[in-house]
Amino acid sequence: SWRTTAARTEVHQSARLALEAMTRDLRLASIIAWPPPGRSDSRVSIRTMDTNGKQIAIGFQQGLPDGGNSRTLYRNYAHGRPSPLARDVVSALRFEYSEPRLVKIALTLTDPQTGVQDSATTAVTCVNVAE
Repeated sequence: SWRTTAARTEVHQSARLALEAMTRDLRLASIIAWPPPGRSDSRVSIRTMDTNGKQIAIGFQQGLPDGGNSRTLYRNYAHGRPSPLARDVVSALRFEYSEPRLVKIALTLTDPQTGVQDSATTAVTCVNVAE
């Protein structure tokens, strides 16, 4: 039906945009603070440089730290408000860090009205992490 096709397109587009945003920040990371090498988690924490050359902490996670909005993907800055990248559609998110500098991302989004799902995976080489 038209509704299912529209939901599939929206979920796919949301997954693509979220992966692009995470990939951009992860590629420039200088430190992977979480998860530890060889482990996976529903959140990742990195250190990178801002436009002024100052080191900043950025994280991505499913839901808020207090457990709220568990179906939303957030970008968190160390001293700022969480910023949603995909609202109310995240059904699974995993980050796996492999030394020396590879982070794998697996993301599944589900449309709440139709149940249409889209899964996407990618791997990012963090070019500024020391080997």
